[in-house]
Amino acid sequence: MVNSNHSSCSSVCTKKTVLYLWRGVVLLTILSFFGLFFFPYSPRWLASKDRWEEALVVLADLHGNGDINHPNVVAEYQEIEEAVRIEREQASTSWGELVAPRMRKRVILGIAIQGWSQLTGMNIMMYYMLVSPCFKMLSLALLAPLCRKEL
Repeated sequence: MVNSNHSSCSSVCTKKTVLYLWRGVVLLTILSFFGLFFFPYSPRWLASKDRWEEALVVLADLHGNGDINHPNVVAEYQEIEEAVRIEREQASTSWGELVAPRMRKRVILGIAIQGWSQLTGMNIMMYYMLVSPCFKMLSLALLAPLCRKEL
C-alpha cells in the first residue's frame, strides 16, 4: 500500500487561501478596468476618425520618446495612412461584413474555436494549473489513486 499524504493539501487549501486568491483576481480586474481610462486612444482609431495630429502624437509617445520625426513613428504613421485610405476606398468597415457570404466560414470557425476552448475548460486549466498551489495539490490528490499500481 502506498502512503499518501493529504495533509499538505489541507494546509494549503484553506477557505482563507481560496478567498485571498479570488480577492486578488477581482482586485486586478478592477485595477485593469480603471487603468483603461488612463491609456491613450489607439492611433489607428484616431486616424480613422480624422484626428491625424493626435494619432501622430500618440505614435511618437509610444515609439519615438515623443519625437514625431523618429523613423519608426514616420513608418508606422505612413502604414496607418495607407490602411485608412484603402479602407475608405473599399467602404467596408461595418459589422454587417461579418455575416457576408465570403466571411461566413471564417466567422463560424473563429466562434467554434473560442467556444470549444471555453467548453473544454482550457482557460481555467491554463490559469489555475500555473498559479494555484491549492489546485496543484488537489489535482495530485485526485490523480494519485488512478496512477497507483497494486504490488
